[in-house]
Amino acid sequence: MYSPENIDNIIALEYKHSKLDGRSIVIKKLVDLFAAFILTIITLPFMIIIGIAIKIDSRGPILYKSKRVGKHGKLFNFLKFRSMYTHLSVGYGGKDADELYKKLIASDANVRQ
Repeated sequence: MYSPENIDNIIALEYKHSKLDGRSIVIKKLVDLFAAFILTIITLPFMIIIGIAIKIDSRGPILYKSKRVGKHGKLFNFLKFRSMYTHLSVGYGGKDADELYKKLIASDANVRQ
């Protein structure tokens, strides 16, 4: 929950923790898990079609995996559908990726006025 606060004519938002108690937290967790399960079932056919389309379009894995920082600074694997070409991806053994990276760093495209 956020509440606006005026500090020297600057509006700041103050974060206030949820007022859920023990039983409410358990109920919320169960509702969240149930909703996630139902939405996964509903979207599963679309995800299968997207996976097949990625596999038909290019070589390489269907999913892209990267490390992200989660709750309490804990690292977790983040998965998403691959949207880049594998030959331009360093993580998937792309030979052109390092060369392209060096060209981009050396070009004027990375220079700000």
